[in-house]
Amino acid sequence: MTERPLDDPWRSTVIGHTGLDLCSPLHPTRFAALVERLVGYVAPLLSDQQGVGMFDLAGGKGALARAFADATGTEVVLVDRNPHFLKEARERAQTTGLDALLHIREADVREWVEKGAHQAHGCAAPSGHAARSGRAAVVACVGARPWGDRAATVQGLRALARPGGVLLIGEGFWRATPDADFQALLGDPPEEYAVRFQDHARFAGGLELLEAFESTDAEFRAYDDHFQNALRAFAAKHPEDDSAAKRLAGVERWSQALDANRAAMGFGWYVYRV
Repeated sequence: MTERPLDDPWRSTVIGHTGLDLCSPLHPTRFAALVERLVGYVAPLLSDQQGVGMFDLAGGKGALARAFADATGTEVVLVDRNPHFLKEARERAQTTGLDALLHIREADVREWVEKGAHQAHGCAAPSGHAARSGRAAVVACVGARPWGDRAATVQGLRALARPGGVLLIGEGFWRATPDADFQALLGDPPEEYAVRFQDHARFAGGLELLEAFESTDAEFRAYDDHFQNALRAFAAKHPEDDSAAKRLAGVERWSQALDANRAAMGFGWYVYRV
């Protein structure tokens, strides 16, 4: 496979996540506990083999997909648009011996679903088992809203899950309103700053909330510091790279603004029963 150049729009996020497997603010111990809970919630569905174990949408390097496949022995479909992350996902799947269980697709999640590509994983079933449903026991989407807003994304994910399955949604929220300088730097619409952890937990279109928990301050700081430091290291290593220098200037602006707004930022993980 020809290696693709590291260019926009992926450059900053790929550099910032250098050395990270899970591209979210969660300590490995808590991540392992999360996977264990997910497996427990859907264990009865996994035994009948009528669907894949998980659709991991916008799943990046596949940390969640691999962990779930390893824990359950079921097939997992990983979909993401970032070719560089997916290259790492393939390499890690081969290294861990999970490549037979992990199906990796480079695609826009929404287009992939709306074209019915997920149904391709419902055609075959082991001998003696009923035809697969084309749905998954777990549908995960962490750090992305493929359908634009949360309500539409929840409904889009819900349509991919088997009855009795679960959704795992992970996304940022605001503990408090950030200051004006940080708002200007982010460029997000003002209404986004009204969203709180509890609002996310309650809003699920009638789905049963099984769990809701926050990344800790330490987890969020460790993740964000890693991202910033990786960009700084890259810029220092490539002084001839004008785009790296510009990104470094942007990182420094972000870092200064973030220091004054860390208490305002949070990341939540939500598990819903379908």
